[in-house]
Amino acid sequence: MGHSITYPTEITYWIVYDNIPDELVGYGELNTEQVLSTGRKYLWYTLDKIEFENKLLNDFGIVYVSPGEIIIELPNESDEIIIELPNESDEIII
Repeated sequence: MGHSITYPTEITYWIVYDNIPDELVGYGELNTEQVLSTGRKYLWYTLDKIEFENKLLNDFGIVYVSPGEIIIELPNESDEIIIELPNESDEIII
């Protein structure tokens, strides 16, 4: 038996797993033009991003990073990061 989400009406956050916390298969965001289908044991989903992030953290120990986001942790406040962008029009928000 399979599970699926077909062309949701709004962005839907999903997690596919077989057992908590050992068998996480995948997770992410599904937009209104996408379909997700799986034969795995569980497909959990929600429209609430905070609920999704909390489930990932509490059940699987994962901090969610949206597509296109980067998390950078610096051990010291005095550390420096230099980022070179290929195009002047590219943008980084920190």
